[in-house]
Amino acid sequence: MGENHEPDEGKLQQAEKRLEEAETDLKRARSAEVRAEHAIEKAAEEIERLEETEKRRFEIIVNGRPKTVERKTQSYRDIARLAYPDADFGQFLYTITFFNGVDGQEGDLVEGEIVKVKEGMVFNVRRSDKS
Repeated sequence: MGENHEPDEGKLQQAEKRLEEAETDLKRARSAEVRAEHAIEKAAEEIERLEETEKRRFEIIVNGRPKTVERKTQSYRDIARLAYPDADFGQFLYTITFFNGVDGQEGDLVEGEIVKVKEGMVFNVRRSDKS
């Protein structure tokens, strides 16, 4: 008996259709990859820009002395440590007032709070026993 080596016409068309679909999927995937790479580049540029903003140096005044900080946002504890490098938050309370802040802001800074600083902002820090 002779074997027929002729391809089954229906199977060939199905295979060609699968090939076309796979090529279309590949084109879509490549397009999505290009969009994703572009989005990643834009996000990385934005992160770099924001980090540069955060890395700026600000000279502020703490208890009458100039101090340089490298972040725009400072916490209660950051400011207390600028005034008292040996700050002990278990033993002492720190009363922090400030003025000449962003948009003329002034007020008190308490435990757990943060404040945005600007060049020339003034902080007064007093330390007292908790007892």
